[in-house]
Amino acid sequence: MQGFAGKGGFRLTIGNCLARICAARECSDAGWPVYACSDGGKRKMSVTDFVTANFGGVSYRRLSASPSQE
Repeated sequence: MQGFAGKGGFRLTIGNCLARICAARECSDAGWPVYACSDGGKRKMSVTDFVTANFGGVSYRRLSASPSQE
C-alpha cells in the first residue's frame, strides 16, 4: 500500500513489480471508511493499529513502520 501525500488516496500492488509481475489499482477517498478503486470496486477500510490496516477484507502491513511500532 503506497499513499499519495495530500491527495486522500493510495495505490495497492500485488506481486513483484521489480520483476514486472504485478498488478496495481489506485483508490481514492469516497467518504470514510469507503474508498473507490480504479477497478470499479468500492472497499471499506479499518485500521487495527499504526502498522496494520484491513482493506476490503485483506490485511496490509505498513512497510515503513519500525519494529518498535509493531
